Amino acid sequence: MSLFYPFELLLKWLYRFDEPAVVRDRPMQVLALGLSRCGTESLKFALEDLGYRGVYHGFEVKADQCMVWSRLWDAKAAHASDMKIETEVFDKLIGNYEAVTDAPCNMFGKELIEAYPDAKVILNRRKDVDAWDQSFRSALLKTLRDSWWLKALSIFSPDYFWLRQITLRYVIGYFNGSFEKHGLDVYRAHYRQLEDMMGEGKYLGWTVEDGWEPLCAFLGKPVPEKAFPSGNAPPAFVKRIAELRKPQYRHALVNVAKTLGVVIAAGVAVWMAYARLN
Repeated sequence: MSLFYPFELLLKWLYRFDEPAVVRDRPMQVLALGLSRCGTESLKFALEDLGYRGVYHGFEVKADQCMVWSRLWDAKAAHASDMKIETEVFDKLIGNYEAVTDAPCNMFGKELIEAYPDAKVILNRRKDVDAWDQSFRSALLKTLRDSWWLKALSIFSPDYFWLRQITLRYVIGYFNGSFEKHGLDVYRAHYRQLEDMMGEGKYLGWTVEDGWEPLCAFLGKPVPEKAFPSGNAPPAFVKRIAELRKPQYRHALVNVAKTLGVVIAAGVAVWMAYARLN
């Protein structure tokens, strides 16, 4: 059990946000349900270039959404294949998006397909599974291998706390407790489950190397006269995560300083009271 587990239980209660209450204002049109490091950001940029209004990606996720996604994953993990999530629940999280890609949506592929049966499904993957494994290790796993004091900082920042919670549920929970042990098996099972659910011809199997043509043909869009967009390589991904976390670190450090100030002031007050009595 993690040293921080008791704090996490307390903070789940203390750091409760009001749940998002978005009302869907546009149809869900595309569900790109491939795993992270399978061209998810390139695909996001491509879908935006094709005119889709709002493409939800891991970099879009806000703290209050992380809280709800974390709860949904905990419920799914507890109920396994019996889990059903109503469309209205997803709408409150992604109701102002026409397409989704990347985590945390790819953790709920089956449920999203059931919730949005009219959406077109893309199963984006890597041609080289071993290259995907290495990319995932170099990017996402590295974001969790931070020092103990950075883990401790999550106690002092609600945003950082919930971002870390959903990241743990994806990188560890979705991969059966250990990416190192189960990553490749979960990769294969992820695509096999969705392929079996959809049936041949009901989805687009796609890689970044395939480029515009099959994607546009599947979506009924004209092929843009531009190069296919590229996303973040692992080093750039790690750097971007660090940049996104900087405001959360600063907020946490301010809260640490405030907490220490209160503790010191209380200690001084107790000492002075004790001194007067003696």
